[in-house]
Parts: sequence; structure tokens; C-alpha cells
Amino acid sequence: MSMKLINCLLLIVMSSNTNAQLMKDTVYINKKMDQVVFIDTPHSKFHDLVFKFLLSDLKENVSAKANIVTTENLSPSYLGDWITVKKYKKKYFAYFPSEPFYNTFFRLSDSVLLINDFNEGFITYSIVDKDEKIKKVKIKLMGNEGERHSISIRKKSKTLFIVNSSLFNVKKLYFVKRDNYFDYPIIVNYCPIQRCQEFDFN
Repeated sequence: MSMKLINCLLLIVMSSNTNAQLMKDTVYINKKMDQVVFIDTPHSKFHDLVFKFLLSDLKENVSAKANIVTTENLSPSYLGDWITVKKYKKKYFAYFPSEPFYNTFFRLSDSVLLINDFNEGFITYSIVDKDEKIKKVKIKLMGNEGERHSISIRKKSKTLFIVNSSLFNVKKLYFVKRDNYFDYPIIVNYCPIQRCQEFDFN
């Protein structure tokens, strides 16, 4: 077999692999909206951008607006920053949305829960009571106007938690701690020109 023919076959194989990879990683294209939805690897630049855009308006002193109520300390495994991941084809993914507040984010301390609201920005709630058990905690919250809510966090796997709350408009969401978010592959809803429809995970 001649070298020219070998080189030609190599180019065909390489081209096929590239196209197969493109088809595997590209989930959706809408040319009219200049929208491309694709899957990127864990620890990609898009994981950093999720937090850059989502938390761009977060003020460090926002939690000071809450009415501080003393409760027993929470387990360190529940404290800190949390963010949603999405289930797609029986796997869990980080998500880079067209609208930054599409992802639900909350920060939990011993006395305050701070959470993003699509219309109101970041809102704080005081923790008034908690019931912590192995692999689960239920927390009672009070808003600045006296409104009552609750949130429960239940461990599903090593890094994945199921969170139910009266603050959500859905029955449950899947959350991971901020540090673990980077370990998940990320579905990127890339719309460089304008906001566009979010990806349908169903």
C-alpha cells in the first residue's frame, strides 16, 4: 500500500472521529437564534463563568438584612454555597444558562439562608429552627416580613443532594456544593447575541 493511500485513509478516519465527536457533544442547534447547546468537559471555563455571571450582583453585606435568630450550629456538610445540577438522559450535569438566574443558588450559614430569586435578586431568610438527622436536615426559615418557609436537604449520593423547599416552584431540585460543581460535565446553552430559550432537560 502506498504512503499516499495510507495518508488518505488516516485523514478519512480522523475526519470521521471528529464528526462523531461533534455529533456526540452537540445537543441542539437553532441557527435563527445563533444558539448552540453542547456538552463540555468537567472543569471547563464555563463552570467559572456560571458563578461569574450568577453572582455578579451579589453584595457581601446582603446577609446583614436578615433578622438574626440564634439556633444550634449546622453540620459543616450543609454549610456553604450550593447550586443546582440538571438530570439529562439519566446523568447529572452542570448547566450554563442563557439567563444567569436560571440556576438556583443558595448560601447557608448557621443563622441565615441567602438565595437568588428571579425577580427580586438575592434574598435572605433567618434560620429559626432546624431538625438534623443522618443524611438529612430540615430547616425552618423566616423572611424579613415575617413570612415562613422551610427547606430540606437530603443526601442522594457522595456529592449529590435532593432539596425540597417552599421557596421553589417545583417539587424538588438537585444540588451540589459549589466545589463539587466543577466535577460534573456541563451543558452549555451558548447564545452570544441575545437571550434565548433554555435547554429542555426532559
